[in-house]
Amino acid sequence: MTDVLQIIGFIGAVLVAFAYLPQIIHLIKKRCTMGIDKEAWSLWIIASTLILIHAISTKEPVFITLVSVNLISTIIIFTLKMKYGDNICGDHIVKYKISKKRK
Repeated sequence: MTDVLQIIGFIGAVLVAFAYLPQIIHLIKKRCTMGIDKEAWSLWIIASTLILIHAISTKEPVFITLVSVNLISTIIIFTLKMKYGDNICGDHIVKYKISKKRK
């Protein structure tokens, strides 16, 4: 039964990775950082790092994988936010009727 539960846990960790993909792909393709707050994401990096330390101490592979995926994805998003600044893509400008002056 434990093996089945671990497989379920790893599937969940993989789903977390897939959940981040649309945001990361949008950032890379459109260089759009709308709605990404660098202060919040930096706190998530710190929190994920602290949780990863705990996860490693428990030696629980699913927990370590989940937090690692979360930390790596968060670092990627934060790094792209810092690289692209407050850039807003044309899709968001049209969808939310944002003034181009804000760019």
